[in-house]
Amino acid sequence: MVPFRTRSPTLGSGLGLLGLTERAELIGGRLEHLSLNGHFVVRAWLPWPR
Repeated sequence: MVPFRTRSPTLGSGLGLLGLTERAELIGGRLEHLSLNGHFVVRAWLPWPR
C-alpha cells in the first residue's frame, strides 16, 4: 500500500505550470505554455552559469 500524503515537503510544489513559471522567473529565466496546432507546448529558457 502506498501512503497518501496531502502536502509535499517542498514549498510551492503541486502548483503545476504556475509553480514552474514562478521558479524559472526566480532565477532569471522564463517559461511559457500554450496550445499550438492541437499540441500542448512548454518552452523554457533558463540562465546557465559560466
